[in-house]
Amino acid sequence: MNLEEYSKFIEEHGYYEEKEAVRVVRKILDYHINYNYTEYDSYELYPRFIFSGDREKIEMDLLIILRHPKKRYERKIGVEFKETDMRKVLSQAITRRKYVDYMYVATKNVFLTYKEILIMCFFGLGWIIWEEGFAKMIFPARYTTTDYIFEDIINSILRMKLEEKKEEIKEEIDKIVKLDEFIKEE
Repeated sequence: MNLEEYSKFIEEHGYYEEKEAVRVVRKILDYHINYNYTEYDSYELYPRFIFSGDREKIEMDLLIILRHPKKRYERKIGVEFKETDMRKVLSQAITRRKYVDYMYVATKNVFLTYKEILIMCFFGLGWIIWEEGFAKMIFPARYTTTDYIFEDIINSILRMKLEEKKEEIKEEIDKIVKLDEFIKEE
C-alpha cells in the first residue's frame, strides 16, 4: 500500500488516534529516506499488521517497509498511535520493537515524565507528536539490533540471582543498620 492508498484506508477505517497518521508517515519517510545515506527504491505500508509473536499474535498499528535493491539494507519501521495514553503506547511499542528495525510512538503533544523519556531513550523509541493538521518528529528512533536478546538474557539471569540472594542481602543490610545504630549510641 502506498501513501495515497493508506490515506483512503485511514478515511474509511481509521481510529481517532490515527487522525493525522498520513502526516506522521510523511515525517517518518522524510527522515528515513531523505536524511539517510541508504537509497531506498520504494516503501510499502501495512496498517494493522499482525506479527506471530512468541506465544501470541501481536497487532502493530502500522508497519512500514523501506525497500532496497540489496535485501540486507531493507528496513522495517513500526508505528504505534495513541492520543494521550503514554503508558499504554510505550508498553505496546516496547513489546513490538523486537519485530522491527525502528519503532515509533505517535501521540498528541502531551507532557512526558522523566521516567517516560528515559524509557523511550533506553529502548530507542522515536516520538512524533501530532495535532490537527500538524505532525512533528521530536526525536527519531534508534536502529534496533538483536542486542535486545542479550539484554533480556542478562536481565533474566540477574533477576534470578538477586532472587536467590535476596535473604542474604537482607541479612547483610540488617547487620549494617544495626552497626550504624551501635555507632550512633556511642
